[in-house]
Amino acid sequence: MLKKMFSEMTIYLKGNNHYKSELMTRDEGTYEYEKTSKKLTLISNKGTKSELELSVLTNETLLLSFGKGKSIILRKTIASPDDEKETAPQKLELVSITTAQLCKKWFLNKRYLPNRTEEQLKTVTELFKGTYFDFKSDNTYTVKIGQITEAGKWNLSNENKTLNLTANGETKIWNIKKISENEIQMIRGNTEEFWTFSTKE
Repeated sequence: MLKKMFSEMTIYLKGNNHYKSELMTRDEGTYEYEKTSKKLTLISNKGTKSELELSVLTNETLLLSFGKGKSIILRKTIASPDDEKETAPQKLELVSITTAQLCKKWFLNKRYLPNRTEEQLKTVTELFKGTYFDFKSDNTYTVKIGQITEAGKWNLSNENKTLNLTANGETKIWNIKKISENEIQMIRGNTEEFWTFSTKE
């Protein structure tokens, strides 16, 4: 029964470090693999970074581990023409930020999603009313989205143009689109979705 439930789970690792996966949800992005530690790092276009453990069992099978006691065995199959298609990365125009610019409490003003009407965007923003990020100079942060509050660690990379938020074993990636004294715009991963925050609630 379990085998049937998970029969649609796949991961396609290409030689150019591009991946596609169907692990609960459909995903695509780039990957890194450390042969010694067997660590597989998936960097999703949606803006998340996940670490798994990959062990080759035979020429036809591999073991993919999601954490302690959570593993699946996958069998090699033939890639389909759809597997070979890659979503072209977005050409992002980003800006660098400083710790002083970032370390404030930022309240959500607008969430932008491509191919949505203004009315739809207004509704989406209303659903996330009260959302905020609170960044501290000790590289910790608190975020509240809806009724969920999360605390974790932050760091900057990519010449201070990318913000990495790590909590509960997962890293979320935001790219900095704009920054001013009272406003920040952040792009979710390598997508066209961006969130605008201000220092005023």
